[in-house]
Amino acid sequence: MKTPYDAGLRLRKNELDELRRELGALYAKQDALEDKLKVIEAEVSAEAGLGSPEALVGLADFGAYLGRQRLARQEIEREIAKLNTEAERVRDALAEAFADFKTLDIASTRFIENAKKEAARLEQLEADEATLMRFTPPE
Repeated sequence: MKTPYDAGLRLRKNELDELRRELGALYAKQDALEDKLKVIEAEVSAEAGLGSPEALVGLADFGAYLGRQRLARQEIEREIAKLNTEAERVRDALAEAFADFKTLDIASTRFIENAKKEAARLEQLEADEATLMRFTPPE
């Protein structure tokens, strides 16, 4: 049954879907950045593991390498922090949009229930009137 709330419900549902997609994309970016962090940590561990006393002749180079890796790690951590802030904003917007959607959904459900009750009441009135007409004695 159509209700006056249908257009608003569709609009809110589309908004919810868009926010969910946006949140999913943010989570995917965050996962990719966390994978980059793991790769950096694995590379540093591998480089440090190869460091026998004879191989550490280029210790200054290794220190510079560690510095570059630390800077890369810090940059990725800043990106993750930005994504977390953005994800929090989207989650808040999603919660608000869902509350609005739910309000419209409840109003729509009540509208349908009231319309059905009114239809049943009118049907009962017609049945009562027909019964009354059948059993009313002619004058």
